[in-house]
Amino acid sequence: MTGDNSEGAVAIYEYIGTHVHGAAHGNCKQPENETPYVRTPAATFDAIDTLTSQMPPKAAYNHLLATSDVNDAPRNSNVVHGKKHRQMQKQRQLQGAGACNNFADEWLSVYNRMASDDFIRFVGALKNRVPNIILYTCVLNC
Repeated sequence: MTGDNSEGAVAIYEYIGTHVHGAAHGNCKQPENETPYVRTPAATFDAIDTLTSQMPPKAAYNHLLATSDVNDAPRNSNVVHGKKHRQMQKQRQLQGAGACNNFADEWLSVYNRMASDDFIRFVGALKNRVPNIILYTCVLNC
């Protein structure tokens, strides 16, 4: 709609229909009693990345609650803990240590490398004894 004495054109739109509210999260058992699921903004995830490299997740969560807008803050501390966990998993995979999650995995990794690595000479374990590995090169032995 434009008028003769206006400086520019003005458009007015009216939405006729029903407002669609956000749906509850799919893992919710009683969606009528729960608040709608709202995804954490990408900017908040970037802030979580930088903060968790400087401080523990709980401190990062408290810092974000104090400094962020209500709509930009993480829902709960699990968001920060989960982001930190995924970040650490990604770092381990990039460094090649993704398969060594515990002592048994590390032991098996060394045992499997024995066939291809001349530095590893013996890998052994006995019941009720500490596992042992003998490492040397021919330069040291000769």
